[in-house]
Amino acid sequence: MKAEMPIEKLKKVVRTSPPKVQKPLILFIQIVHRLTSICYYLIACPRLITSIMLLRFIKVPEFFGTPIPRYYWRDHLLKNKSYIRGDALEIGTTSTVRYYGGNAINKADAIDVVHGPDVSIIGDLSDAWVITDESYDVFVNQFTMHVLRDDLSALYHSIRVLKPHGKLICNFPCVSGYFFQGLSYGDIQTYIYRWYTPAGVKEMLNELSVSPADYTMNVYGNLYGYIAYLFGITAEALPRRWLRNHDPGRPVLVCITVTKPENW
Repeated sequence: MKAEMPIEKLKKVVRTSPPKVQKPLILFIQIVHRLTSICYYLIACPRLITSIMLLRFIKVPEFFGTPIPRYYWRDHLLKNKSYIRGDALEIGTTSTVRYYGGNAINKADAIDVVHGPDVSIIGDLSDAWVITDESYDVFVNQFTMHVLRDDLSALYHSIRVLKPHGKLICNFPCVSGYFFQGLSYGDIQTYIYRWYTPAGVKEMLNELSVSPADYTMNVYGNLYGYIAYLFGITAEALPRRWLRNHDPGRPVLVCITVTKPENW
């Protein structure tokens, strides 16, 4: 005789029960099923649940702190500090190149779509023909590519304006807040159009005939940093060991340093 499955036995019990018992019995079964489903998801997603539970108890600075991507970006700038010298270009301000370049900087310019204290070049980086070829020794392009509609063209101009063997130090956010109402720069309205992956950045460089021998790439971030950034938790609130271990499967920021080829 074929043995009955537990679910069939349960159905048989419900069908053979008195009408007054069937309703509370069905309700009891539904509650057990719901609790079982919740337990399943808690077991199926242990890393996510554990991360969220741990992050809840971290003290978040209220008035100051370094966002997680900028903490990683600072590490990349320190690794490439020796390249920030000579004639330098930066986005929006010259504070970064002056801070990391110091006395090695001969001239510092900033490009932006609106006027600013340090802005000497008004223009869109994706159509930056206002800057002549081979004008700078280094270009620090930070936290800009994801708010440009034509990021490939912007990357092209970022390399074009460099002198032969000049350095492009650039980052590509893998995660960021999304401002659905847009970002206003004077009369110009822009949006966050995309986030990046290391493979996507490599493909962009390949399209511009930049070989792997001409650039280095650092991929920063892990699950803790990823979730912490989304929670608004700053780098100062996390243990350093949580930030130092980098997981290529959970990137927060992709940073590259491109050396402009001789005959590019």
